[in-house]
Amino acid sequence: MSLSCPFVTSSTSCWSLRIYPLFGSSFQCLYLDSFAATPSEVLSIRQENTSQNSVTLMWHEPDQPNGVILEYDIKYYEKDNEEQSYSTLKTKNTSALVSGLKPGTKYIFQVRARTSAGCGRFSQNIEIQTGKAAPLRYNTMTIIWISMALVSGLVTFLTIIICRKRHCGYSKAFQDSDEEKMHYQNGHVSFPDARFYIDPHTYEDPCQAVHEFAREIEASRIKIEKIIGSGEFGEVCYGRMRLPGKRDTPVALKTLKAGYTEKQKRDFLAEASIMAQFDHPNVIRLEGVVTHSTLTTKQFISLPFTDLVIL
Repeated sequence: MSLSCPFVTSSTSCWSLRIYPLFGSSFQCLYLDSFAATPSEVLSIRQENTSQNSVTLMWHEPDQPNGVILEYDIKYYEKDNEEQSYSTLKTKNTSALVSGLKPGTKYIFQVRARTSAGCGRFSQNIEIQTGKAAPLRYNTMTIIWISMALVSGLVTFLTIIICRKRHCGYSKAFQDSDEEKMHYQNGHVSFPDARFYIDPHTYEDPCQAVHEFAREIEASRIKIEKIIGSGEFGEVCYGRMRLPGKRDTPVALKTLKAGYTEKQKRDFLAEASIMAQFDHPNVIRLEGVVTHSTLTTKQFISLPFTDLVIL
């Protein structure tokens, strides 16, 4: 019997086996094929980069790949915790980024190669600890700003509480006063000081409504000194009003701009009619209107200038 190896490839070995009989010269030839061994152990694993939640590994191809390496398996787990759980990662490169790790934790990593013949042995353990979570650090200016924000918030909160208490007391006082004024007559509640306000838009002629509620002032008694702004209907001016037997009164004058439409005129006079019906210290008082003038085509609403500024 003789044994010979005609050829050897990187993945298989082909053997021929000749068997001779005890007597005679004839023989039989058998051919045997054997697959190559799995890859050898991966060496030179090193840590390339480490962060709080990830580790980058690099390694060299096995000295004896015994075929074409299809991929690498990375096995990793927390130190002293392999029996409970471990994770694997596959890659075709000789490097890998392992993410999703815990900060400040020690991990064990192993790498092995795989060919068509199977997987090789895992490499020696390599222990790597992830970075620790960095504590929050505040500089002096940040601390100052945070302190100011807290103080401002506290002051605002206290102000709101105080205002709400005062408002409740103020409302209760007015409520009690109103209750004292209420009278029950035939099962109905009546307020002796109640007033009714009339909508000027119910008048066909807006001039009739404004003359019913507001007094007409002669244009000669109004002196415009300067323009201080503009309103919906025209300019707002500062001026003085001189009435018989009284000192000059500073007033604000709302004018109706030239080229006005009929609707603008009605709205302008309606505003004067509504304001003329109010007589309250917290509402701007209407002094009067100027609707007839030979000196100008503008129409005026005269308001106390000081009241306008306060509002």
